[in-house]
Amino acid sequence: MRFKTAMVIGLILALPVLIFQVMAFVLPGLKKGEKRWALLLIPSSIALFYGGGAFAIFVMVPISLQFFLVNMTKGIALPQISLEEYVNFLIAMVLMGGLAFQTPVVIFFLTVIGVLDSAKLAKYRRHGVILILIIAAVASPPDVFSQLLVAAPMLLLYEVCILVARAAGK
Repeated sequence: MRFKTAMVIGLILALPVLIFQVMAFVLPGLKKGEKRWALLLIPSSIALFYGGGAFAIFVMVPISLQFFLVNMTKGIALPQISLEEYVNFLIAMVLMGGLAFQTPVVIFFLTVIGVLDSAKLAKYRRHGVILILIIAAVASPPDVFSQLLVAAPMLLLYEVCILVARAAGK
């Protein structure tokens, strides 16, 4: 477990350096306008990934553990979770949070290449809200408060995506 934990933490902490190395290889082959977008997206992508990981650690994990270890076993049995199960759960939640917070970067990219625009995102806002609520229901404990707590930043990110798409469209 120590080795696995060290590998994952090392990979997460080395992410900016890894991305810098990849971009140092890719940037010479890009056009001037493409370089500008790439240099804008990389720091924001890293910041959003770390923000999503922090959200997972400080919000999603405590709520999930509270639900699964306290509420589910109240008066029935003592919770027994191994260190390996806990670490795997923590890693999965951090990666899921980090990837979920990449949505504005993906939307920005899809807008720049012409697949999406802010009008489409605004028009299908209701569909986006339903999809976010479904994702939150799957990714969180089955109580409504936890689901809304997970869905709230995703809904905020969706609105940010509309603003990002509007800016990218110009």
